[in-house]
Amino acid sequence: MSRDPKSYFRLISNITIAINLLVGISAIFLVERIVPAIDEILQENVFSVQASMAMQVSISEEDQKKFWESFDKAKSNITLKGEKEIVEEVKSLAEQYWAGASEMKVETIKKVGELSSVNLRAMDQKDEEARFLGLAGAWALGFLVMISIALQLIARGRMLIRLMDPISELISVLEGYHKGNRLRRFVGTDATNEVKNGGMLLNKILDRDMRG
Repeated sequence: MSRDPKSYFRLISNITIAINLLVGISAIFLVERIVPAIDEILQENVFSVQASMAMQVSISEEDQKKFWESFDKAKSNITLKGEKEIVEEVKSLAEQYWAGASEMKVETIKKVGELSSVNLRAMDQKDEEARFLGLAGAWALGFLVMISIALQLIARGRMLIRLMDPISELISVLEGYHKGNRLRRFVGTDATNEVKNGGMLLNKILDRDMRG
């Protein structure tokens, strides 16, 4: 690996950028998963609930035309397991009611209410799934951020060690020389090129001083 200090800064910058990109992409992926789930709730189940409510209102108002219009909307939006059977039962009861069997009014309203309840339960379930997905995604993003911070700290720590340890050795050689230890020399195996060159120059000066 190059001893150039710039290479260490470049490495840390690349690692930071890569991890931040990963966090950003993960955030986008999370939003892409949550938004369709919410959109599905709005497009499917809310539509059926509204149609069910309209059917109940039309029965109360004795508006047969409005009832069947609302029924057709609900029938065209069957998306849940068991919903088709309920819709068929609503049709059967409603046909009897509008044909003159007034005793079927309560049963028809109850069955329409069941259709509404099925979609409301599905909405609750999908809402819970979206909440869970959002919570799990938030924890995942938090975990990635912690990894990013940890890696940056490790990289910076390693960089400081590689930069400062040789400098400390260089200072130690000078202090030793000042105290009378004229045999110690700078080694700087892990030093950067600049520090290593400085250390080698110091060694030459100390060698020359001993010869002089």
